[in-house]
Amino acid sequence: ANDLSEAMDVDQQTFIVGRNKLEPGQTLSPDLSTYEMLHALSTPWPCLSFDIVKDSLGDNRKTYPATMYAVAGTQAEGRRAKENQLMVMKFSGLSRMERNQDDEDSSDDEDEDADPILESASIPFNSATNRIRAYQIPASNSSKPPTTLTASMTEAGQVLIHDVTPHLASFDTPGTVISPQQNKPLSTLKMHKSEGYGIDWSPLVSTGKLVTGDNDGKIYITTRTDGERWETDSRPFTGHTGSVEELQWSPSERNVFASASSDGTIKVWDVRSKSKTAALSVQVSDTDVNVMSWSHQTSHLLASGADDGVWAVWDLRQWKPNTSSASPRPTPVAS
Repeated sequence: ANDLSEAMDVDQQTFIVGRNKLEPGQTLSPDLSTYEMLHALSTPWPCLSFDIVKDSLGDNRKTYPATMYAVAGTQAEGRRAKENQLMVMKFSGLSRMERNQDDEDSSDDEDEDADPILESASIPFNSATNRIRAYQIPASNSSKPPTTLTASMTEAGQVLIHDVTPHLASFDTPGTVISPQQNKPLSTLKMHKSEGYGIDWSPLVSTGKLVTGDNDGKIYITTRTDGERWETDSRPFTGHTGSVEELQWSPSERNVFASASSDGTIKVWDVRSKSKTAALSVQVSDTDVNVMSWSHQTSHLLASGADDGVWAVWDLRQWKPNTSSASPRPTPVAS
């Protein structure tokens, strides 16, 4: 009886990658009671990265069925790299999980149990996408939609910038035909000598400003000019001794961004620096720091996660300039 009880306890535990292992014959399945909405889909090839595209359907919407737009980049097998694509998608008819009708938050939304619909448009790629990020440039005329751009970090070490505005519009305008010209990138950036994963659009530069990092530890800034050209500062920001895993612009200071690296550090940079070195550098882990998020609600808080399974929230006000690995490691707000 005790063995059965222990087995049931194990079955109900959360599976943590890196800490738990599946036994032969075991499979992972979601706890359906956790989700308000859950749908699954298959893509032609695995996707390492996706991003949600902002829409005009309203914030904090709670009615069903739901609609959302997204972009993703595929990772085809080496010999079939030419089958890669940038996928632009519209999800509609997304219903919520069935709940007891006596729940206080239950509603009588029409078509709540509608069948989900996936519409997609693809842009051919010759390389796998390591990471993709979407950004919208506000329209000068309120009657027009914003311009939606994507930046894709590819396995070939290039950064491809596309305008996917017509692809998104095609979902709501039957009969729209996307021309081969509209599938071509606005710009192909070739400053990186190795592939990378760190990429982020500045939320405070409306015309478009991009920071990208590679496996050599180099970080570049690319800006969209008034002539709608894309210019990259030829001098990279340097200082990481490992690959740049994550990049995030400050949500409140337009000249500041942060980077997380496999060297275990997080660095904070000012793009106005003539030396191209970090203003702050803190050793936050003895392992690869591969995820980081800057709070948009409280701009002095930064969250990070590392390969050892430890995540932490940092108060940037406690970080001092020139903090090195030899200095006492700062204490996170939470971990």
